Amino acid sequence: MVTIAGCGTRGDGEAASQRFELGELHGVDVGGVFVLQAQRSSDRLVELQGDANLLPLVELDVQGGVLRARTRTSTFPQLPMVLVVHTPELREVELSGAARGEIAGLSGESFALGVSGASEARVAGEVVRFTLDVSGASQVEAAGLV
Repeated sequence: MVTIAGCGTRGDGEAASQRFELGELHGVDVGGVFVLQAQRSSDRLVELQGDANLLPLVELDVQGGVLRARTRTSTFPQLPMVLVVHTPELREVELSGAARGEIAGLSGESFALGVSGASEARVAGEVVRFTLDVSGASQVEAAGLV
């Protein structure tokens, strides 16, 4: 692992992944440089992909049914830091910093999306009510949402 004092940790370029099985999950909150790939599925599974030396720096925790993903320190990935989430129900997603999100297969009564900073989101599926909160230089494509 290479650490530059005061500047963060640079990725080593060696691809690695970790899988986690989670209980009840209806939301995701991602900050930083993550790429979120979320989709509705009968599985309850989370997979983290990226530089092998950066994966241990990622903190994942679930509070109130919402999965939070953050890094403990500043990181400079060589490979995309991808968080793949499969869950039967997805009602809310928050993206902040420079996070990107691909959210597919939505269905149900409602879905809330919040994007801030320089985040980007692409959303597809079918929901009755869609709530959107955008700030900063964020971008949202919801043409696939009906």
